[in-house]
Amino acid sequence: MPAKKQALPVCALESLCDGDCREFTYRANGEMIGGFLVYSSGMAHTHRNACPDLGITLNWQPDPFLDTRARDIQCARQGASFRIGDGERVFGPCLGQDLEKVPVRVVGGVVWAETESLDAPGSSGG
Repeated sequence: MPAKKQALPVCALESLCDGDCREFTYRANGEMIGGFLVYSSGMAHTHRNACPDLGITLNWQPDPFLDTRARDIQCARQGASFRIGDGERVFGPCLGQDLEKVPVRVVGGVVWAETESLDAPGSSGG
């Protein structure tokens, strides 16, 4: 059954301050996946919450994803650093492996992650 695109509300833009992070769950390729948002310099950036090297979540506790200076996204387990805007690895393990972006848009003051929705069982998929 083909997947349909939909948008998932992550949070209200006005609830974010520079350096804030928010975790969320979205659907991709028919499975639920963890993601996170980083608000920086007036822009919302969203990525999949998975270390490209180990495949594990980047954080140990809810919502902290940035290094101590709030300049880069950091893997809490192995210390790799990634640029906030594009998820490119800038330091540490995972050489040549970047974070996976999650498409995002802001509409009506709400940050929306672009996801997919599967039709309910028994409905016609179109």
